[in-house]
Amino acid sequence: MKNKSIFLILSLCFWGAVSCSQKMEYKSVNYVTFSNSRYSVKEDAGKIKIPVDIIADKAIHTTVTYTVTTGDKFAKPGEDYTIEGTGVLNITNAKGEVSDSIVIVPVSKVGELQGNKSIEIVLGEVTEDGLYKGSTSTCTVKIIDVDGGVNLIVGNWTGSDLESSKNPASIDWTFDVVEEGDEALKVYPTANLKILKGSKMTDPIGNAWTTDLDLYAYFDEESSELHIFPHQCFGGGNFGDDVGVLYVALDVRATLQGTDTDVVLYVEDGSMTLADDVYFALYSDSDGSDFSGYTCGNISAGGKIVKN
Repeated sequence: MKNKSIFLILSLCFWGAVSCSQKMEYKSVNYVTFSNSRYSVKEDAGKIKIPVDIIADKAIHTTVTYTVTTGDKFAKPGEDYTIEGTGVLNITNAKGEVSDSIVIVPVSKVGELQGNKSIEIVLGEVTEDGLYKGSTSTCTVKIIDVDGGVNLIVGNWTGSDLESSKNPASIDWTFDVVEEGDEALKVYPTANLKILKGSKMTDPIGNAWTTDLDLYAYFDEESSELHIFPHQCFGGGNFGDDVGVLYVALDVRATLQGTDTDVVLYVEDGSMTLADDVYFALYSDSDGSDFSGYTCGNISAGGKIVKN
């Protein structure tokens, strides 16, 4: 884990120093893969392209097939979207040459509450010998119904130079809706939104965090409040020999004092505002049940993030 800095409940405490090294051997494997495993697109976005890449140590030309999964839980072709093409892509990684992409056109139904729809695309056969399908051979495209209240939060939100207990902090969150069947609903049954794994934050001491998991939240459409559930540890770090490894979560003072309280943001058109000071709280265990007494500072109430 990377070295991190902490506060002992509002006062700067330790710098840790650790290092490690390991030698690994790699075998080169050539493969085709989706650039990303999931995309979100608004119903009125128009034409979108889903690329398929070749990862190889030499220039390769090949064809790869793809299929679209059908069934009741998926978007319906012709009704919810159309796909241009024949189900076969000509792709290459040769410099200066252009590859085919999967082209999707969502059917816009702005003004009708339809709910979100998902398209699942699966890579099939690859013609080139010695070229395999990579681990990301299935891609999900979510068509966002722009008429739904909770769906207006889906997307990327950022804030920089946020006032804090020390140096300016920053937030870079990407939201998505929680789908039926998500395992986290067993723990957070009211969750309807999540901050996606890979979202970024910089705390008041300067530690840069990238979330290791999804963070679950509830958006109340009547009050326009977003509630992030407490004790969700999203990363960890070694804070030195005297402290050791601790795990970080976003929490408010009431939670640190023993009363579980959500992190609340007031949502307006295109912006969110922190209702309370929000701490980068450090726990001794990864499930956030044992508060260590340390934090990495707090972002002040009133801090605002905006939608991109």
